[in-house]
Amino acid sequence: MPVDNRSTGVRLSHTVYCAEKWSHRLLGLLSLQRISSPKAILIQRCNGIHTFTMDQPIGAAFLHQDGRVLRLESSIPPRRIIPFVPGCRSVLEWPADSAINGSLHVGDHLEVKADAPFPETASAWPRFFHSITNFCLALLWLGFVVTTFSKWLDQQSFKSLGLFLYNTLLVYLFLSRRHSEVISHRWQDWLAAAGTVLISLSLRPTPFMNPLLQTISLIGQTVGISATIFALASLGKSFGIVPANRSIKTNGAYRWIRHPLYSAELLFLAAFVLGNPSFANLIKGALITVGQIVRVLAEEKLLAMDPAYRSYRAHVRYRFIPHVF
Repeated sequence: MPVDNRSTGVRLSHTVYCAEKWSHRLLGLLSLQRISSPKAILIQRCNGIHTFTMDQPIGAAFLHQDGRVLRLESSIPPRRIIPFVPGCRSVLEWPADSAINGSLHVGDHLEVKADAPFPETASAWPRFFHSITNFCLALLWLGFVVTTFSKWLDQQSFKSLGLFLYNTLLVYLFLSRRHSEVISHRWQDWLAAAGTVLISLSLRPTPFMNPLLQTISLIGQTVGISATIFALASLGKSFGIVPANRSIKTNGAYRWIRHPLYSAELLFLAAFVLGNPSFANLIKGALITVGQIVRVLAEEKLLAMDPAYRSYRAHVRYRFIPHVF
């Protein structure tokens, strides 16, 4: 059913879907991502929206119960929230590149009859959980930042700077990672991935001070972070936590070893624990090392299904250290 603008007499030939079920309201336009024809969604009994799960901007008209446009947004970026619009009783949403933009104005009276059957939403759930995972990790990273900053205030030392830079870099790459259509669904792989990330965020600097060990640790952390940056530059948006095929990389650091990022992470980890020795850090370091090895094996098992990776593996024989292992 098209959208009729009674104030201007313009009819917009968009298929309008009514979000009635809670899952439809939760996913919104994300549920319509596979529909290429002009589309919009009407969310009734609603006076605020969010775009946390979207990866593209959307437009929205906040409507009074008589169809009058109270507020108009032509392009709401992802990860935004409009919590409350006074007097609003329903919201009409559409992709930001839709022809609806430019055809509506605040004060226009719309007649919207959303009677199109809502499509199957199963395909939208992976992207929804992708966004929720991002949000949870961002909260964990925020807690890590607060704790690390408190430690720095107490000790007035740069010992925690390397750990802060390292985890911040990985969290940023994780949040901006490329969506993958081929990803592991084994719970063991997800446990290993989540475990290593959580344990890494729980590492803490110690008051231990030994000039020689501190110097070696600082050099090792610097080399580890530099190697991590180089590996990430080679990997780009294909970075991920759970084993997945986000395209096979063969350039940069991947010309010499198959897992340069894991190598750099383990080097940094060893250097950090050396400069911040404690029973807790030693146990955490051991668990992270085991977890990384498990992740490597799981990743190679998944990637081995791709002929391009099998060819790459035959050419680049070493996983972590050139000509060694």
